Amino acid sequence: IADKGRKREVWIKGGHKVVAFGSILSPPTGERSVGVAEDEEYQFLRVSYQGEVTDGDIISGAECSYATLYQVQSWDILISNMGVGRGAIGIVPPYHAGKFVSNEYTILRAQTNEEAVYYSNLVKTKEILGDILSTTTGMNRGRNWPTIAKVEVPECPVGDSAVAKLVEELKRLWEAHSNFTTSKKGYLDKIAKEMELNGPDAHERWLGFKPPE
Repeated sequence: IADKGRKREVWIKGGHKVVAFGSILSPPTGERSVGVAEDEEYQFLRVSYQGEVTDGDIISGAECSYATLYQVQSWDILISNMGVGRGAIGIVPPYHAGKFVSNEYTILRAQTNEEAVYYSNLVKTKEILGDILSTTTGMNRGRNWPTIAKVEVPECPVGDSAVAKLVEELKRLWEAHSNFTTSKKGYLDKIAKEMELNGPDAHERWLGFKPPE
C-alpha cells in the first residue's frame, strides 16, 4: 500500500513545518572517494540496527572487492543502504573519522549538529521508515537516496533545548568512549608485554587453532 506521507496533516495541525529529507540533508561537498591501493589497509565501518557506528573489518587493498571506497568525517550521517529499513542510520563519532565505507552506504551531512541528531533519530521511527519502505520494493528497499530524499518529515525545531541537550550528551558519550578505549588499550598492551601474551609465537599458535571464517 503506497500511503507515504499519511501523517502530514497531523504534523501541520501540530504547528510543524513539513520538509523533504532532500532539502535539509545532502551528500557531503568535496571529494570523499578513495581509489583502493593493493598495498594499503582499510578500516571499514558498519552501522547496527540500533544506529551505532562501529568498526568493521580491516581489509587489505589486495583483498578488497571494491575499486573505490568513501572516507567519512565526524558528524556524517551514515545510512546502510540495505539496513535502513531496520534503522541502520547513525552519526559518525570523531574517533571514527577517516575510516571507510563502500557504496553500500550513503553519507549525508546536516547543516548543524542539532539537525544531525534530530533527523538521524527521526528517520529511525517506524512511521518514517514505513514512508521510506512504502515507496520501494523487493530486496533493494531503501537503497536509493533520491527516493529517501523525497520523504517528508517534520522540520527540526529551531532553538529546541532538548535537542541541544542531546547533542551535548552525545559529545560527552563519545569523549568517554574514546578515553575508555585509549585506557583499555594501554592497560592491555602493558599486561600483554609483561605476561608474554601477544608475541609472535602466540599469534602463530592462535592462527593454527583459529577456525576458518
